[in-house]
Amino acid sequence: MATCTEHPLDVPVDEEPLVGDITVNDLVLYFAIACTVLACLSSFAQILRHATNYTAPKHQKQIIRILFMVPVYSISCTCSIRWYTEHVYIAAGYEFYESLVIAAFYILMCQNIRSEWDEVRKVFNLLTPRKWIMPLRLFHMCFRRSRKGQPSDGLKWFNIVTVAVLQFVVVKFFGALAKCITEAIDVYCAESNSTQHASIWIQIVELVSLAIAMIFLLQFYEQIKVALKEQNPLLKLLAIKLVVFLFYLQSFIFARLTASDGALQPTDRISYPSLAAGLPNAILCFEMLVVSIIHIWAYPTKPYLVKNVNARMKQTSYLLSELGPRTRPGFEHYTESSPVVSQGGRFGVLAFRDALNVTDIVRTIGLAVYWLFVAKRKNDSARYDDEFARRDPANRGEMTRFRTTDLVEAMGRA
Repeated sequence: MATCTEHPLDVPVDEEPLVGDITVNDLVLYFAIACTVLACLSSFAQILRHATNYTAPKHQKQIIRILFMVPVYSISCTCSIRWYTEHVYIAAGYEFYESLVIAAFYILMCQNIRSEWDEVRKVFNLLTPRKWIMPLRLFHMCFRRSRKGQPSDGLKWFNIVTVAVLQFVVVKFFGALAKCITEAIDVYCAESNSTQHASIWIQIVELVSLAIAMIFLLQFYEQIKVALKEQNPLLKLLAIKLVVFLFYLQSFIFARLTASDGALQPTDRISYPSLAAGLPNAILCFEMLVVSIIHIWAYPTKPYLVKNVNARMKQTSYLLSELGPRTRPGFEHYTESSPVVSQGGRFGVLAFRDALNVTDIVRTIGLAVYWLFVAKRKNDSARYDDEFARRDPANRGEMTRFRTTDLVEAMGRA
């Protein structure tokens, strides 16, 4: 790799004041700070409500991680305006967090199907998945020699989707490391498009990884959208994809506009750092404020409030008690004297600890690789139901009768 020949951002902010001593860079920074404060207040209020009403830890842990995206992005973008010469290091951090958010969303959707991974995989083992969406269908038809473009094995389909989504975390982690290392030895060159510098190669790898993750995430959404419609998966997905899309779109636009032959050029009143780092980061801070508002509806706290959970449990326990004890699994030990309580600890400290501990995501990545590349078909516990189906004369030799295209039906059978 060649050493960077120029550093466009390695210049001071030298601007003529607009009003008094206030410059364009000052205005941009003040605007970003205002948006960041409002966005963080909105997000932290919602995070605190989840943490202090921590009644579904496996679900809410992922939700808190997703909600933290707004403070992480907005604070990082504000810091990038003030310390613009260090923007590569700052961006490496919040861009990696973006991959954790995508992983958290995927895990959350899976846990809405079943709480345990073994149970989730049993559900998909009973499912005949929908056809691949484009361009996955074209790839499947060309390389798998299947004209239908439809996978026949629901469990293998789930394993492929899981690996395809979670690989983004691994790629972004090593991408962040590569950015920091190459920037430190002066070969990254963020403003360069030359193949002699590291930035273009890292960006290509990350964009390909992102495209794969987003396409397979959309494929997964197409499969679950009807079964989980009460969970509003579309709004949850849009709240994440909107951030990712706008970030990369704005990065591309401003990179072109602030190039040496671009439309935005520095003047006496606005410097290059304000154009290349100030404006795009300030816009992102405003967008984070909008996203923080969307999160209120996308990831509501109402279903998890202690009083609401106890009310639902009490009503369900009463209704099922009329049908006899055999029909009350999971509710037989519920009593008014032992209600559901928050597991988040004082001020939600335990909930924050759970959200910051990402070992469950790392473990899920390891499991996904094992399921797809290591686990043998005959030894996979999620396929035990196949053996029972084969023993049934009605299904012997014709597994399609055993399987279903309806995820809700598969959830009922598993």
